[in-house]
Amino acid sequence: MIQRLKKILGRIKREYDRRSERIRLRDVYKEMSPYLSKDINQIFDGKRVAIIGPADSAMLEENGDYIDRFDLIIRLNKGYQLVEIEGNDSFIGSRTDVLFSRLDIRESLDPETFDFELLTRQKIQHLIGFWRTEKFGAYHRILSFIRDYKGLFGEKVSIITKEKYIEIMKSIGFAKPSVGYIALCSVLESKAKLLYLTGITFYLTEYQPGYRDDVTKESQLSKFRQREDGHNPEMERVAFLKLYKNHKERIELDAFLTKHLRETDGSV
Repeated sequence: MIQRLKKILGRIKREYDRRSERIRLRDVYKEMSPYLSKDINQIFDGKRVAIIGPADSAMLEENGDYIDRFDLIIRLNKGYQLVEIEGNDSFIGSRTDVLFSRLDIRESLDPETFDFELLTRQKIQHLIGFWRTEKFGAYHRILSFIRDYKGLFGEKVSIITKEKYIEIMKSIGFAKPSVGYIALCSVLESKAKLLYLTGITFYLTEYQPGYRDDVTKESQLSKFRQREDGHNPEMERVAFLKLYKNHKERIELDAFLTKHLRETDGSV
């Protein structure tokens, strides 16, 4: 009798928790709706866009002046900090116009992800985040960022919707997309005139010095293999190849990606 009562009470508690979660999510979604309703495509429509990833391939060519001539320069996570390293601007340009980021400032993840003084000094035009899970905590962290830093960024923040995030996941077999893959999918979905890619190698090379010096390519790949819900660089590479074939006329690749696609697929 007691065991049966415990089971009944357990079911009641679980149902209560689920309903409470839905109510909290509804309230969070309502507060975030102005940032979710923005048409992110409009940011890139008609523009010449460069995505500068953190891989060391971006340091193979001194293309800084060329990159700075693009209408919009996109960087990923803490990639904007690499601009400040002496001499880097001659390779990766000197501006950050758009930052794609998790918008998560927990110190347990990376205490240096956001340098707010530097972000302000670089006069970033757009800060783009995204939904990654149905859990309340993930939503609330994004909302906390918006609440805490509205004075700094305000109208600059846009959030990729859950539906769009799931669509991107589908293209890579429902693996968790990297921030770089989210960025290139977002630009290619728009009517951008041109997309230039550098510093994106799908973990075939190391990071640039100064990005995450405590992390190696092999340690990252090992971490991904241990998690079923983690990134899948190979799926992203294959999916990117399809995107490249469909949008070849408006994608320009750096030396590394050009060589890689020529050797592995012959499509360049």
